[in-house]
This record gives sequence, structure tokens and C-alpha cells, in this order.
Amino acid sequence: MNQLHNLLLVVSILFPATSSFLAGSDQITHTCNCNQLSETGTATRTPVLGTTTDTVLGKASIELYSTSAGATAGYSDSEPSMKPRILCLHGKSQSGAILSNKIKGATRKLTRVYDLDFLDGPILEAPKAREGAEDRPQQYAWWIRNEQGRDILMHECFEYVLAQIKDQQYDAILGFSQGGLLATALVSSGKMPGVKAVVTAGAPFVQDAWDFAFSPSSETGDKNPESLMIANGMAVPKLHFAGETDTLIPVERVEELCDQGGNGILVIHEKGHMFPTKAVSVNKMMEFLQDNVGDVIEG
Repeated sequence: MNQLHNLLLVVSILFPATSSFLAGSDQITHTCNCNQLSETGTATRTPVLGTTTDTVLGKASIELYSTSAGATAGYSDSEPSMKPRILCLHGKSQSGAILSNKIKGATRKLTRVYDLDFLDGPILEAPKAREGAEDRPQQYAWWIRNEQGRDILMHECFEYVLAQIKDQQYDAILGFSQGGLLATALVSSGKMPGVKAVVTAGAPFVQDAWDFAFSPSSETGDKNPESLMIANGMAVPKLHFAGETDTLIPVERVEELCDQGGNGILVIHEKGHMFPTKAVSVNKMMEFLQDNVGDVIEG
């Protein structure tokens, strides 16, 4: 895999330490029209996404952490395989390496069939103000909320992701939380027409991000987003996992993303804000990917 071009985004924004990702008060009353399933079985819950403090400095490592059978997450320049490729987008206050570690229960099966690339977000979060924070791994976000409660830096986020994958071809996208919303928005708006399937977990619908993704004025968009949405995005199959006891991203918000993103299946697991990795969930994901992506790229 060719090494990607570096991109540096420097952002210095002050906002209250009590602000957190998607800490909005909007009420979701929409009924999802997607196909809804329920299931049991999840992995140990991951920590709830934390708040940020004072200054957010964007300086991403700009690497794809690639996983393959028998390999740990790390940058790879190995020869391309015949496996389909999946781009993986972490949640807020995570990184590609953190997500890879959190979903090991899923990657053990996934990497037998697919090559996984984990991309770091463009915004480097300031260390948390607590003991031992300086020893914790760097954490990133795709965009943030300002002190007025509006989601900002979406333009930089979309531009960043599209620049990093410019010469790459992905067959599917997997995203957690904020990364799942980003994955759905990128595909549904037609910005990644080669993608055949999307898998998300704990990913909510957010109007600001959605409006930007489909905005004809966006430099990363198209003059006719409706045609892109219909032709390249809305018809792409999407599998959305939601946690029944998720207090950060309630099921209703995932339902709305499922409905707005088009051609979605909603699967509700019994735990909280996490990417489910027990067999029942992973098998469902594997079946979904097999049906829509396959397991070998035709030569």
C-alpha cells in the first residue's frame, strides 16, 4: 500500500470543558423506516467517550493502521492482497489504534477475509486533566462542537478524509460513533461511490453534519447532491448497531441515521455505547459483508 500524503490541520478553539460530543437537547421523535432486527450478545463495554478541555489542537498522525491476518495494527507497506478493503473510522476521543484494539473480537474474523485500514481523525484532542493523562494514547476527533452548540470543522474533516483515500479503493466502511456518522454521510452523499457496504455502531444522526454532506456549496461536494445521493449513496446497504442501554447515543438517534442514510438495517444489542464483538453480532456483520461485498476481489 502506498504511503499517503501528509496533511496538517492546525485548529485552536476554546470551548467549555463541560461540552461533549453530541451533548444536544434535541428530541428525536422520528420513527425509523429501515429494517429493524434485535439480538443479544455484546462484548465488555468500552469507556464512555470523554469531554475535551480548553484547546483543541489539530495535528493528526495521518497514517492508516492496517491489519491483516496474523498482524497487529500498524502502518504497512505490504504488497496489496486480493482481499476486499475496509476503511475503519474511530469514534471521538479515540484513534485508529484504539479502535483496532477495542474491536479485536471482531477483527479476528474480519481479517481472515478483509484488509482493514484504520485512519486517525484530523483533530488532536488536548489531554484530559486527570492523573496519568499524559501517559494515555493520543486521541482524535473528526469535528467538534463550538460553545454555541453547533458542530464545526466538517469541511476540514471531509476534505481530510477524501485527501487521505484519494488513490485508494475501499469496498466497505466501518465506523464507530462519530466515525459511523461520518462513514454514512460520506457514502450516502455519493462522495465514495466505490463503497458497497457500510457498518456502524453507536452512530447518531446529526443535522449539521448531514446538511454539510449534502450541501451543493461544499467544495468537496457536487453541484447536484440529489443525483449523487440516489445513484451512489442511498442505495448502498448499511448495517447499524445500536445499544439498548446506550445513554450517550440513544437507539432513537441511530434509528434516524438508519432511516436518513437509506437502505439500512438496524440491529439492537443489549449493551451500551460500544462496537459489539460477541459472536452473534460479528456473525451478523460477516453475513452482511459477504452478501454485499464478497470475500475476494475478482482479478
